[in-house]
Formats: sequence, structure tokens, C-alpha cells
Amino acid sequence: MSSYKQHLLTTVTGVPLLIRGLTQLAHNLEKAEEWAKENNVPTEQLVNARLIDTMQPLKFQVQFASNVAKAVLHRVAGHEWVTMEDNETTMDQLKDRVARTLKVLREAESKKADFEGKEQIEVTVAIPSRDLKFTGAVYISYWVVPNFFFHITTAYDILRKEGVPLGKPDFLGTP
Repeated sequence: MSSYKQHLLTTVTGVPLLIRGLTQLAHNLEKAEEWAKENNVPTEQLVNARLIDTMQPLKFQVQFASNVAKAVLHRVAGHEWVTMEDNETTMDQLKDRVARTLKVLREAESKKADFEGKEQIEVTVAIPSRDLKFTGAVYISYWVVPNFFFHITTAYDILRKEGVPLGKPDFLGTP
């Protein structure tokens, strides 16, 4: 197998990357909750915090990162759509959401064969103004990964803005 084709296959089976990002997000939410308790800050303040008024709050960032990660399993691997209501309003609910998403991704990680040969399948993403069409590999590389990291980075930034003592190692984790 050519190194390029192997790269595409690794990209399409990129579930480990999503697991790693969500694992760090779970760590950051846990650290935020501990900080809030130590500093008498209501966790609801963190859940509803925004970077600026025109951006979505922490709860949305967590929900969107979860949804982008779960969508890969359906759109590329053909797994059943995993519905989560996007109605979390507490830190415990956000942590549970991440844990449930991680469980689904870890289960899918053992089914790598479901991703094989999907580099060129057509994937459609409906956005309000139009439908976007991708191949499986391009969908992962140009839609999933940037969106996923935008939202987990924004979640990290919101928590930092609120005073949670997070650093780069909290975002990156350890390999």
C-alpha cells in the first residue's frame, strides 16, 4: 500500500484523534469543576460562559465537538446515528455527554474494517445555506478535524478566560 493511500486510510479511521481530543476536553471540564468548587464559582457560570457575546457558550462548544465526532461514525463508517439531545445545562451533564461520546468512539475504534475503502465515498453535510459534498477522506481532513479542534479549543479558551488554570499540557495531554 502506498504511503499516500495509508495516510488516507489513517485519516478516515482517525477516531483515535477524536478520542484524544475528547479525553483532554473531559480532563479540562473536570479541572474546571474542581477550580469552581475551590473558588466558590457556580459551575453554571462556566457552562454558560462565552469568549464574546457573539460566540456560543461552553455548553455549545462541547455539544458541537461531540456531534462532529459522532457524525464520522455515521457518515463514513455507516454506523447508526447516535442521537444526543444537545440540552445539557450543567457541568455534570457536559461531562456525561463527553463520556458517552467517548464510549461510542471507543466501540467504533474496534471496527476499523467499517472504515476501509471509504476514502472516496460521497459524504454530504447539510448546512443552512446549502449541502456540502466531500469524499470520505476530504470530509475528515477538511471538515471534521478543523471543526472539532475549533470547538475544543474554544471550550479551552472559555475556561481560561473564566480563570480556570489550564495550560498547554491540559490541551495536548500526553502521547
